[in-house]
Amino acid sequence: QLAWSSASQAKQIIPDAQLTPAIGPDTTGLTGSYFANISLAGQPALVRTDHGVNFNWGNSDPLYSSIPSVWSVRWTGEIEAPTTDTYTLTAISCGSVTVSVGQALVINDAQSHAPEAVSGHIPMIAGKRVPIIINYTSGGSRPEFRLMWAASAVSAAVVPADRLYPLVVDHTA
Repeated sequence: QLAWSSASQAKQIIPDAQLTPAIGPDTTGLTGSYFANISLAGQPALVRTDHGVNFNWGNSDPLYSSIPSVWSVRWTGEIEAPTTDTYTLTAISCGSVTVSVGQALVINDAQSHAPEAVSGHIPMIAGKRVPIIINYTSGGSRPEFRLMWAASAVSAAVVPADRLYPLVVDHTA
C-alpha cells in the first residue's frame, strides 16, 4: 500500500482513484496486461490502457526495463464494427499471437517468427461491441504487433482506437 502526506494533511493511504486512470464510457483502446515471461503467467508487471494496438518496440520493451528478451502481453476489451459485414482481421507480428473475438478463435499463430501477417475472418454487426482477447508473445530483439481489419465497406487499416474499448478493472475488490 502506498501512502502520502503533506504539511496540511496527515499520512493516509492513497485512494485507488488517484493511482489508476478512470475508465469511463468515452475511454477507448484495450487493456494491456504485460508479463515479464512468455507464458502470460503470474501477476502482470504492468497493466495499462493502450489506445490502439499498433506497436513497433524496436530495441526497447513495453516495460522500459531490463526484462528478458521475450515477454508477453494480453490485450482485453471489446471491439465494435462500423458496418455489418464479414471482417478480415490481420495480425502483423514478430512473435506468436492468438486473437479471439466473441467465442471465436479468429487467429491462431502459435509459432514465433520474423514479422509476417496472419489473417482470419469473423462476421460482425454494426455498433455491437463484442469481447476481444489478443495474446502476444514477443519474438526476440525487435518485437512488433499491429491489428488490422478490412471489410467490403472498410478499407484495410489498423483497427482505430475509437473502435476498441478497454476492460474495466475493479481495483476495489
